[in-house]
Amino acid sequence: GQERSKLFSWDKAAASFLRLAYRPKIFGVPCDNESMEEALARLDVLVRKRSSFCAFINAHCLNIACSDGEYAEILNRADAVWPDGSGVRMAGRILKFPVPANVNGTDMFPLICSRPYRIYMLGGAPGVAEEAMRRAKEQYPSAVFVGASPGFFADEEETRSVIGKINRLDPDILLVAMGVPKQEKWIASHRHELVCGAALAVGGLLDFVSGRIPPGPRVDAQAGDRMVLPALSGTPQDVPPLCAGQSSFPPAGAFPETVNAGETASEAHFQGVPYTGNGRCFRSIFLAEFSERTPVSEGKN
Repeated sequence: GQERSKLFSWDKAAASFLRLAYRPKIFGVPCDNESMEEALARLDVLVRKRSSFCAFINAHCLNIACSDGEYAEILNRADAVWPDGSGVRMAGRILKFPVPANVNGTDMFPLICSRPYRIYMLGGAPGVAEEAMRRAKEQYPSAVFVGASPGFFADEEETRSVIGKINRLDPDILLVAMGVPKQEKWIASHRHELVCGAALAVGGLLDFVSGRIPPGPRVDAQAGDRMVLPALSGTPQDVPPLCAGQSSFPPAGAFPETVNAGETASEAHFQGVPYTGNGRCFRSIFLAEFSERTPVSEGKN
């Protein structure tokens, strides 16, 4: 008892209490500002809890949530909503709460695969999930990939068939890659009947894992710049959903305009001053951040 009492800290206890009582929000959408290590620890708890739902939000997601109340409400019911990218980190700075890490599904995936989870892949065009599973089995032998299915269903009968297959296999992790907000809405509609540990809405993850979209040259992922790479290396149809959110975020009027006349957006940002919420302002800030990042060697995970 004495040894345990030596480890006690009022500061740590207070911090834990505040964290439980306060969940930051951006435009009414929760943002669990955790490190990747903390997110993985929470995911482990949620897998054991069963029927959990985890999502990731980037600038594009927040733009959609501003005009799609159903999507925003679904995110508020999620067990975890992790920040992905420069836009969310920037919003955190403006709203005065820290976003310590870029917790995105692409970086989380190999960490999940390093643990003995049973994983099911659902999403993408026909053949994408199957190819992603084949490649993942070769690359991550410690993980157990139990099944894969495309994310397009012809009718309700096909939907029921896929859910039945998932339930029979009872995966720890269900990766749902249907795009935003379809994937979140699909999980919310079927969460009550899905037999799994945790369903994760992972966007285009299976396209990357399968090789359909090449990852391109790597930059510092902690900078939140990953979304630029598929836009540069992907097919034309991949570019709009990846870039549209960044170029129009934050929505007009989302934050008070406090940038002085003649002061550039990037100058305002690097001085820590809130800036006007228009697309050009954010785009210049994003490109200023991107241009400062130092590339790392290709192929590094």
